[in-house]
Amino acid sequence: MKHIETFENFKVEDTVTEGLTYSNKKIEDAVTAAEEAFWTSVASSFPEVETGDFSPSDTVKLLNAMKAAVTTWLKENA
Repeated sequence: MKHIETFENFKVEDTVTEGLTYSNKKIEDAVTAAEEAFWTSVASSFPEVETGDFSPSDTVKLLNAMKAAVTTWLKENA
């Protein structure tokens, strides 16, 4: 696995861990489901907030951090 210096520059590549390969699609599908659950939880915690705005650049940073976390988790637990 490549060393991740910053989440902003993180790119998902097929992750190989002890002979197991996890495809980009599988990682991205897991991150998509996690992102949806995250925002559902945030919205339910703040019912007084009426919009769901979040900047595109911060969205990219969040998704990259989530992808890095999933990739690291796979490496450490597979």
